[in-house]
Amino acid sequence: MKIDAARMALASGLSISIFWFICSLMVFILPGAMREMTGNMVHLDVTNLDWNLTWWGVLSGMLCWFVTAYAITYVSVAIYNRIS
Repeated sequence: MKIDAARMALASGLSISIFWFICSLMVFILPGAMREMTGNMVHLDVTNLDWNLTWWGVLSGMLCWFVTAYAITYVSVAIYNRIS
């Protein structure tokens, strides 16, 4: 079965954008808890670091993640379609 690479890539890009926005919202609402969770995820002590959360940062980060997820998914599906 062939998968439509563009549709799957769009779905992936939109999904990661939704999760990015939710994550940014959580940083805004619960900065301390999110800082601790981030430190645990990357195995670093980030207690002395502070968030730099701006609308421009949220939107530009979302765009970067969208493009990255789209590209990776598109290439992955193209490879899958080629080998299946």
